[in-house]
Amino acid sequence: MNKKSLLSNPLLFFLLLMLTFSSLDAQWRVLNPLSSSDVNSIVGRGSEVYASSYGKGIYLSTDNGGSWKLYNQGLLGLEVTCLLSTGSDIFAGTFYNGLYKLNGRSWSPVNVCDEVTVHALGFCGSVIYAGINNSIYSSSDYGTTWTKIHDFDKGVYVTSFAFYCCGAYAGTNTAGVFVYSSGSGWTLINKGIIPNINCLTVHKQVLYAGTKTGTFYQDVVNTTDSSWSYLGGPAVSVTSLLFFKDNLLVGTDGFGLFLYKNSGWTGVYSSLNNKSIMALYNSANTLFAGTKQFGIYRSTDEGVTWSVSSTGIVQNSIRDLLVDNDKIIILNSNDGSINQTSDFGSTWTAINSGIKNKTGLYYLAKFGDQIYTGGLNGLYKTNSSVISWKTTGLFSTTKSLLVDNQNYFSGGTDDNGKTIISCSSDSGRHWNQSYVNSIGFVNQFFKIGNRILAAHQTLGVIESDDNGATWFENNAGLKYADPVTAWKITSAGSYLFASTQNGLYRSDINSNWLFWQQVIDFGKNVYDMVDTGNKLFIAVYGGGVFSSNDYGSTWNNISEGLTDSSIIAIKVSNSDLYCASSGGGIYYRPLSELGIVSDVDKNNNIIPNDFSVSQNYPNPFNPATVINYRIPKGSFVTIKIYDLLGRQISSLVDKYQDAGNYSVTLDSRSVPGFQSLSNGIYFYQFNAKQFHKTMKMILMK
Repeated sequence: MNKKSLLSNPLLFFLLLMLTFSSLDAQWRVLNPLSSSDVNSIVGRGSEVYASSYGKGIYLSTDNGGSWKLYNQGLLGLEVTCLLSTGSDIFAGTFYNGLYKLNGRSWSPVNVCDEVTVHALGFCGSVIYAGINNSIYSSSDYGTTWTKIHDFDKGVYVTSFAFYCCGAYAGTNTAGVFVYSSGSGWTLINKGIIPNINCLTVHKQVLYAGTKTGTFYQDVVNTTDSSWSYLGGPAVSVTSLLFFKDNLLVGTDGFGLFLYKNSGWTGVYSSLNNKSIMALYNSANTLFAGTKQFGIYRSTDEGVTWSVSSTGIVQNSIRDLLVDNDKIIILNSNDGSINQTSDFGSTWTAINSGIKNKTGLYYLAKFGDQIYTGGLNGLYKTNSSVISWKTTGLFSTTKSLLVDNQNYFSGGTDDNGKTIISCSSDSGRHWNQSYVNSIGFVNQFFKIGNRILAAHQTLGVIESDDNGATWFENNAGLKYADPVTAWKITSAGSYLFASTQNGLYRSDINSNWLFWQQVIDFGKNVYDMVDTGNKLFIAVYGGGVFSSNDYGSTWNNISEGLTDSSIIAIKVSNSDLYCASSGGGIYYRPLSELGIVSDVDKNNNIIPNDFSVSQNYPNPFNPATVINYRIPKGSFVTIKIYDLLGRQISSLVDKYQDAGNYSVTLDSRSVPGFQSLSNGIYFYQFNAKQFHKTMKMILMK
């Protein structure tokens, strides 16, 4: 199918844009991100500088990094892994969507092989090298035709190429460094170096390798017999290397940027302190550094000072997550913006109207039909159906909120950092303040009976039994650290749970919830938790997600599929479990996958409030899978199945249905059109009145 026919078929174009890689196992799925400021590759062509971002695609600057704009026309996937400039052509490698070449103002797919991940690209003379899946391909005609020249073991892939006099070197993720010779092919040269290679570069007959434990080097003239030597410097994971004027810049994962000059080391540059430097590039005496989460920095004084070069690059780091029926709402910690999606991230909408100072926002919360957010300039609320933020009567700092009918409780601090708890008995119009004799703020409130408990930044758990007028500590058994930080409180069965900076604590009704006992110590922050009635889920920062079905006595790690373990929020909807990482990742899993009967299944006789369709389960499937959906009013409903080319395979539903909760089974053995289909990715499209949604499923025979 040619480009013209693709663009003239809106359905096909939409379906192909949605195509992303899905794991074949039951695990967390990645929700389409709002944006990404992770920059993993930077290259140039003349006055143009290109930067790639995993999740946002490709940016272009024509003013030496002064400003950037998205340059994604023609890309079918935005998970760009690497870039290559040959001087005349620009190539882009992607995750699972193959290789692209820039033709004019649009990217065109390069025919290597279908559904592949390009891990690394290199160029020497007139030959292009591509690390694709666990193989190396080469092209001598600028990407028109390709030849596979080497296969690695399963799970091994190329992370970087380097060249000297057109001798080729390939660094790999777990197998070390290989050198190519016409007589012997690719030969391993690993003496004296660990096999985990992040990056390679060559300078003046010396080959340098950035590894998981630092920087190593060896002579390229005699690589077969020589050993690697440790260069010194930071003994941490080195993620990027760049020579300029005989000076070596070394980018690290989480420890910033270092300079090796005149056999000595300098660092860390203050503006890049503790940042992950994923890419380095030199253009016309301007140095560029691509970072994880923080966009692009540049230096015009040979690396002495660095400034942000991210105008036009949207940055996203999540502070809080709210799931409201079919809407997913996130609070961005970088700029305080609030965005929502109702189509699993296919489109995001900013919902900031009425908020004076977005950068000072701390949380999202829903009570009844109202959504709340608050921060340095006070408390805002809006109706959940029509987002339009309005101020309340609280204009001081608020970092947490509890709404109990007409009673509001807000946790904040004064100018000296001392705890203030503000209380209102008239839905937030008028407030009274009480002080707690401690520094720190309240992370969350929790009400049980006539008692109000608060998770405090330095006091652990505090409590009020007089509607917030006075507060006392409820910390018996809790203070394994001093000060102790409590993040969240929740109930499950007859227990209360408190998540802290060093694990999870439980309190029994037999102690009147006045004594805490540690049930698991991760040595990490447990930032959030949620109870579904028969399972408790916790978010462990740096550890992922854990579940317990016996009120915390035993735990299971259910982090399969998470690409970022810095989980800061976990929420539940009618049919799915969601979590968010501080790095901007949003993930979800069907509750049915976790052995939980969803509210949709338990309440089939209840009329839903809105339209929705769930991810089919199981997925992948063989031979049958089930699709659940809800319609709040009588509607003509269609569910149609399409293949990757946009051709309709079958129609599962095509009729008028009354309001209610429904499910339909797709059995590949009996549904017309499916019996002869092979393994692969298909799409189902749900339509009812003005609600339309397309989702992906995988058939595995």
